[in-house]
Amino acid sequence: MPTLSELVTKLTLFGGSNGLAQVMLAVYTILIARILGREGYGIFISSYSIVTLSSFLVNWGMDVWLFREASHQNAASQLLPNVLRLKTCFGAGWSILVVLLPILLFPNQFTFSLLLLCVIDVWVESITNTFLAFSNAQKKLRQSSTVILVSRVLRLGGAIGLVLIGMDHPLAYAMGRALANIVSLLFVLRLMKPSLAVMGDKETLVSTWRQSVPYSFSELLVLIYSQADVTLLALLAGKSAAGVYSPAVSLINALFVIPNAVYLTFLPHTVDSLSSNCNLDEKRKLLGWSLAVQASIGVGLALIVGTLGKPALDFLLQKDYSMTGRILTVLSPILLLKAINFGFVTWIVAIGWQKRRILPQALVAFGGILANLLVIPSHGPLGAAWVYLAGEGVLAFGYGLVAWRGWQKIMAETL
Repeated sequence: MPTLSELVTKLTLFGGSNGLAQVMLAVYTILIARILGREGYGIFISSYSIVTLSSFLVNWGMDVWLFREASHQNAASQLLPNVLRLKTCFGAGWSILVVLLPILLFPNQFTFSLLLLCVIDVWVESITNTFLAFSNAQKKLRQSSTVILVSRVLRLGGAIGLVLIGMDHPLAYAMGRALANIVSLLFVLRLMKPSLAVMGDKETLVSTWRQSVPYSFSELLVLIYSQADVTLLALLAGKSAAGVYSPAVSLINALFVIPNAVYLTFLPHTVDSLSSNCNLDEKRKLLGWSLAVQASIGVGLALIVGTLGKPALDFLLQKDYSMTGRILTVLSPILLLKAINFGFVTWIVAIGWQKRRILPQALVAFGGILANLLVIPSHGPLGAAWVYLAGEGVLAFGYGLVAWRGWQKIMAETL
């Protein structure tokens, strides 16, 4: 098991680079929200929301499955080509479905060209994330950090370039974002030089798909309770309401990368500790470090955003987004809850209890949809923010219960 100083060194490197990447993403969000205005940004983010919400059909939870399995399998290099092959097959059918179906159902809300660019962007980013999951599983955090930084620099640089030439149409910014992700994928291929020659047979591919099913359901539920609110706001309260709400949610979600960096750092070592002869005290110490670091980060992020977020957004976005700062203040405690949840999830995934995550996620996802349907018509974006906060609290309770039962099982097996 690694020492605390070794983990802190890795976390400082990985968390620092990811934090810098998310600062650039936050600047990107604020920049295009201000340039496009509430209506234009609402159009932009509504299309991305529905495409992202359906992207589980491509991802199928395989990145999280790959991350866990490649952390301890000797034949890990054979897993990557199988996942990429499956994602390519799934992506073909998904792209047709997600471009055409929203236009048929909501012709006044979506356009073919914008949806097509969103699909290309999200699919390319999904492939890049598969390479990152494999790199993280191999504990090559420096390599992953470089890729993430390059991706964010390209995205922000493209947006700044569009602003400088006077572009103010959502389609242009979607094209810039898609091009940035395509270049990022090419950079990943050049940097990692993956060996993709080994392709599994039909049985291996089916086995990979089946093993990913619990992770797929989990990913779908995460997408529902993290993306459905924006989509429902656009449909029930209009694009302007979605445009007011989305910058605050995007900034909160962007900050998740910091506790996620802790999760990505600790999970491979936690898997190693469970598959080795580490005693119970070493396992308890590693779990304690993970939860303590996550809680500390969560408290710091929640205090900073809760205190400084509103005045910062009021200054940067000005009066068109006067409610966005209030929404950000309401959402700020989510950063603490999310950090704690990442700590619980590290343990749940490491012990192979992914299926048990699904129940609390399902309660939050479908309960959140029902609550938003009831709240949005009367309370608009602010009501959606309170629903999001309440859901994250319920999720923390559910994850905590699952993690505690998992720890009791490990204790019983070890003693």
